[in-house]
Amino acid sequence: MAVIVAYRRQKIDEAAAHRAEAAEARETTKLFNDRFSTASEKLGHEAPAVRLAAVHALAAIADDAPTRDLRQMVIDVLCAYLRMPYSPNPGQNGPQSERLTFAGLREVRHTIIRIISARLRNDASVPWQGHDFDFTGTVFDGGDFRNITVPSGKMLFDGTEFSAGIIDFSDSHFSGGSVSFEGALFGGATIYFNASNFSGAEVVFNKVELTAGQMDFGEVAVTGGKLGFHNSLFSGGTISFISATIKGGTVWFGTTRFNGSRTYMDVMRIKGGDLIFKWVSFLKGEISFESTEFAGGMTLFASPKFGGASVQLDKAKFEGGAVAIDSVEDYSRPPVLPGGSPLGLSLRLNAQMDRHTLSVMKKFDVIKQV
Repeated sequence: MAVIVAYRRQKIDEAAAHRAEAAEARETTKLFNDRFSTASEKLGHEAPAVRLAAVHALAAIADDAPTRDLRQMVIDVLCAYLRMPYSPNPGQNGPQSERLTFAGLREVRHTIIRIISARLRNDASVPWQGHDFDFTGTVFDGGDFRNITVPSGKMLFDGTEFSAGIIDFSDSHFSGGSVSFEGALFGGATIYFNASNFSGAEVVFNKVELTAGQMDFGEVAVTGGKLGFHNSLFSGGTISFISATIKGGTVWFGTTRFNGSRTYMDVMRIKGGDLIFKWVSFLKGEISFESTEFAGGMTLFASPKFGGASVQLDKAKFEGGAVAIDSVEDYSRPPVLPGGSPLGLSLRLNAQMDRHTLSVMKKFDVIKQV
């Protein structure tokens, strides 16, 4: 009988504890929702100072969120603010009222970026790593994303416009998840990925257009995952991979058109993984591989069109691995190759090529296979 009484008492105590926990959870959620509603309303205030206060309040609310889903909700609101229409800089000659308004709104936007970035670093007291960040269609005129870590989740920069300023992803680590810049326009900004590590994530720049400014991947390390540029257009500005290292994973250019940009792949070290140029058109501009070490892995120019750009391979170092230029579709301006037949460099003729292209290849004495 005593055992039954003790059992019933235990069950009553457990039920009471569960009710207390549920009541506490409801109260915590209610408090969260009240704080969230108040801060969200102030985010639309006319005064930039009030908006700044709302941004910091929302960040604190996200840190205190009782569940992951509620934190994601706050993150979504902050990202949505960045996606809102953003008027261009009126310039020094613009009316003072417009310049002041622009400066205030710009500070709010850059503060949101700094807050998000701070919580994507490994030393964050409350990390937001692994959450989703949707910057689709955002206009960026600067932003500090240095030293962030992306272990999972999604970061979407699809359709974004990098119009001016410096957007800095230097020293960052992309170890998982996916980061997409599909359809982004690089029209004057400088975007840095210097010394970043790509070890497992899929980071893609599909359908992007570089018309001015700079994309800098200097000293990056690709040790896994994929860094891809598919169906993109480089018609101006500069793209740089100086001193980058490929030890694993894939750096991929597919149906990309080099049509005026300056591309520097100098002093790269290709020790493993794949560097692929498939169906790429080299039309205008300059692509340099000075002192690049082809020491491992696979470097492939598959069905390329060498139609006018200056592709300089003559000062590269062929020390191992496999390097192939295969099934060339257009050889109207051949790449500048080193003298002789460097070990590992293979040039193969596509039997379906037209007579004109065939005659050009014969003229430059490049029909050979090592």
